[in-house]
Amino acid sequence: MIVTSRPIPAPKGRLETRSDVEELIAELRALDDGDVWMLGGGQLQMAFIERRALAEIEIYVMPELLGSGKPLFPATGFRAGLRLLQATALDRGCVRLHYALDHTARG
Repeated sequence: MIVTSRPIPAPKGRLETRSDVEELIAELRALDDGDVWMLGGGQLQMAFIERRALAEIEIYVMPELLGSGKPLFPATGFRAGLRLLQATALDRGCVRLHYALDHTARG
């Protein structure tokens, strides 16, 4: 299953649209057929992190200084610990950081 915060212009299969995050998380937790891949920005991811509904997160760092922009996650006041699982160097200086979320941390 793929969860995204943006419309998919030409989906390859059945597409469902949801607006209730609590209901969606309950449905995803009831699944027993594999992992869920979340494709979305920090606002969608933070909604899941705040509800302790993400076990791992991957962050990709690109070597480009912009001087401005949006933060990776919105300022919600929530705080979570991360444990580095793997750091992988990619092409052109990019780095993939793979973290496990610490669900014992309280936000």
